[in-house]
Amino acid sequence: MKMTSRRSFMVGTAQLTGLLTAGLNLRAGTGGETKSSNLPIDIWPKLKPKLCAEADKKVVKLTPGSQITLDAANGVLAPDIRSVSVQSVGDKTAVIPSEGFLTFALDVAEPLYVTGTASVVPDGDLRPGLRFYVLSDDTVVAAPMVAAPAWVGVGNAGTGPAPDCRGTNPPDAVPLVKWFLSKGRHYITVAGPHFRPGGTFKRLEITALNNNVENPQYQFALVADSHLSLGKRYKWTNVIMTEPSIAKELAATFKALREEGVDFAMFAGDMTNSATRDQFQQLADVLEESKMPCYGCVGNHDAYHKTSRPDQFELLPGMFPGVATDYILYKRPLRFIVLDGSFWKHKDGKFHDFYDKKQSVGIGMKPEQIEWLQWALASDVTTPTVIVSHYAFKVNNDVSSAGFNLAKTPPASVGPKVMELLSKAPNVVATLNGHTHWNELASHGDIQCIQNAAFAEWPCMYRVFRVYADRVEWEVRQAGNRGLICEACLPEKALTWMISTHAGDLAGEVRFRAGNK
Repeated sequence: MKMTSRRSFMVGTAQLTGLLTAGLNLRAGTGGETKSSNLPIDIWPKLKPKLCAEADKKVVKLTPGSQITLDAANGVLAPDIRSVSVQSVGDKTAVIPSEGFLTFALDVAEPLYVTGTASVVPDGDLRPGLRFYVLSDDTVVAAPMVAAPAWVGVGNAGTGPAPDCRGTNPPDAVPLVKWFLSKGRHYITVAGPHFRPGGTFKRLEITALNNNVENPQYQFALVADSHLSLGKRYKWTNVIMTEPSIAKELAATFKALREEGVDFAMFAGDMTNSATRDQFQQLADVLEESKMPCYGCVGNHDAYHKTSRPDQFELLPGMFPGVATDYILYKRPLRFIVLDGSFWKHKDGKFHDFYDKKQSVGIGMKPEQIEWLQWALASDVTTPTVIVSHYAFKVNNDVSSAGFNLAKTPPASVGPKVMELLSKAPNVVATLNGHTHWNELASHGDIQCIQNAAFAEWPCMYRVFRVYADRVEWEVRQAGNRGLICEACLPEKALTWMISTHAGDLAGEVRFRAGNK
């Protein structure tokens, strides 16, 4: 089965030669300089505790059924992530700088669900894209956009800089998603969008809901496009961070998730940048350091060489049950079916396990893999099933909430044969994928198709899923180091649409259908 589109190979066909020959560079962000404390990625570990300590002096309590209203005087402001500087806010309003943070401390008396509204007067810069973030710790609870008439990048529809256009003035009030807060101290932050000021903050209204709070049966994380490598960072839509910083952040993320009680992580492909043995060893080191159980999925960046899959089996044995890249994984009440759609189709019409610049014309699943999937689906038609692939299952192919014309950048997909099989299976409830580097939620009949943006490139995101007997709840988070997120964004390109392309893609739930068990 062949999958073709303009973005089918992503970096694979565009920059493969350079990536495979890149030299090792421990701090390759701007050409090989040594580690500097003036870089945001190094400043954030110093700024965060100071910001939280100052916010703690103004902590507000949140109890079940209560509603609180916070103005700027209830928080503290860090004007610029490039400086370890925090200041109290005397006024009720505050301008959110492009790389600044307005942070509030909350004490939550017991576990609860919350929602609310942020009121922020828009900045006068109405270029399309992100207005500001609202974060609950690392969870993204709002990412509103300035919308302009349908547009694409200049020079390259997907990765070229945003055009010189202006959108309409958005409303001040922005709804927050419904999200979960555990008992204890939390920090709510309104953060700037990197390429312009975030506007003038007026107030934040938070409502504690009276929903029943259950303990999930387990939790798991979904990570896509971590692109582990020791090579130089490079520009794509924003910046592919690669080099040790992204491995360090992935290990830190997994450690924090383990402490939170997350049971395992699932990768949705492009775990490495160029599928070399040293990069798979780098991932093995991350897993050893973090002690996070992980399951793998092969992306195009994980499949360039004949040795790539054997190296994964050897160095990452626990990631591929049954020593196979197509596999079934039961984690009751769910069943996962993981697909390897990264076999390169050459001009001879055959699928191969390596990339050849002169011969490769497509990428996808072999016919025998389609047959295996058909068997796997038929083998259990009652257990709620989640299908995982690197490539898109279903996308909306419309205009994003910022006006970006998604129809002009169709991603590589698993193809119609796979979707036909999934449609006929009565118990497939969701699909998970990466590859495109943008966040999206689509539906295919009763199936939720959930697509992660990249971890290695802005917005440096991942998802956390809570699994219950009758449903799965999920939320979007970003890497914990805001300095890494800052360095992964290119303000001059003003491409910030990919963190949220449609309403409902920051948090949601998947309900199991009647008859599933």
